[in-house]
Amino acid sequence: MGGQNGGAKREVRVPPDVKERWKTVSIKFIDKEKKKEKALILDVGKETSIPDTKLAIKVEAFLPNYTIFDEYITSKNNEPENAAVLVELLEGGKGVSKGWVFERLSDFNSYKNDKYDIVL
Repeated sequence: MGGQNGGAKREVRVPPDVKERWKTVSIKFIDKEKKKEKALILDVGKETSIPDTKLAIKVEAFLPNYTIFDEYITSKNNEPENAAVLVELLEGGKGVSKGWVFERLSDFNSYKNDKYDIVL
């Protein structure tokens, strides 16, 4: 894990009730160069190929109410008040970009990529 974003080093603790309720997430995958976007529904914990590309996205965690502590990241409760998803973009099985994508606070996104954007 790279040290460029503070959240990547902290352990992510997904509460059992969150895991039970949120099995999929809806995202928008945006190709900035081709100016195309695709709406995708992804399974949490799985890697999904992106149609018409050589890319895949892995959703590592979804937190409906993201909160950060010194040692770990978790969800305050099960309500989508500060929703965030930890994603990794893969090309040919190798990680290209990884980080958090927030539904409402995109300025806090730690996921960065010059060609491809992800919106929750």
